[in-house]
Amino acid sequence: MPIKSWLKNKKLVFLLVLVLLVALFPWRVQSGEETWCRFGHLVERDVSTKWVPWWLSFRYQITKKNVVCPEHLQAQRLLLEAEKEIEAGNYRRAINILQELVKNFPTPEAKEALARAKKALEESGESTSSGGTTSSSGKTSGKTGGSGSSTGAGSSSGAGSSSGSSGSSEPTHPLKEALLPDVLLYYKGGSLLEEEGYLSRAYLPPVEGEVQTMAVTIYGLGSSSEAQDRFELGKNLFPDNGESLKIGGKQAYFGTFNVSAGLYVRYDNVVFEVISKGRGEPVEIESYVKEVGEELIKIAQETWSD
Repeated sequence: MPIKSWLKNKKLVFLLVLVLLVALFPWRVQSGEETWCRFGHLVERDVSTKWVPWWLSFRYQITKKNVVCPEHLQAQRLLLEAEKEIEAGNYRRAINILQELVKNFPTPEAKEALARAKKALEESGESTSSGGTTSSSGKTSGKTGGSGSSTGAGSSSGAGSSSGSSGSSEPTHPLKEALLPDVLLYYKGGSLLEEEGYLSRAYLPPVEGEVQTMAVTIYGLGSSSEAQDRFELGKNLFPDNGESLKIGGKQAYFGTFNVSAGLYVRYDNVVFEVISKGRGEPVEIESYVKEVGEELIKIAQETWSD
């Protein structure tokens, strides 16, 4: 009798151990978040791997978030900018923007807009070459400036001369490479993109921190009214968490959209644009973006006072 009881208990213990082993059988799981651009590429992946009991594995999963990455956001901004130039009749300026856009982001919308701008330029009677024709900014000056002469395409950018269309004595400022130095505060600059009417440069932080990327573009417009239009466009591009403020005593606007933060500062006929992406919510890098804006205006004041 004791032997039978012992055997019975041994079977029970064996079953209990077996059930426990099955219940605690480890299962490899991944959990975290992946951020994907709506254009199909991975932006950021914050995923960790763990070993958990198999019956708890359903609680762990990778969530996906769709956003528009800073690069494609910039592409959308350039497309909007080009469309605006086409509507204004500045076909050559639109073509310059769209050619750069198609080279980096050959989307159907950009290609269609480029073809439309070239067709409009041909119908206007101008050549698509940039050598001996009159630039769009030059046409504007020649029409209403009262001087009877037009500015050639080989002249300096629209920021470098007063606009005849307004007929006023508004201050204008030339775009210079010194406005976007190799090192901006503690951010290291990449290659400088310089075209008629604007300068652009990407910056990276020296060490891994809250800010991942920082892109600065400076637009030199023909007049303060054109600069104001450009400034208002920034509010449409970054409509969330909008804030109107002063940066270096100049009219400024800060806003966010998806994972990016944007700052726009208007300095007479020039508009400074700062677009940045951080590791968290875009409002978390607001102070860094504004700090860069303050430095840009300080550099501009020193550059234009010389």
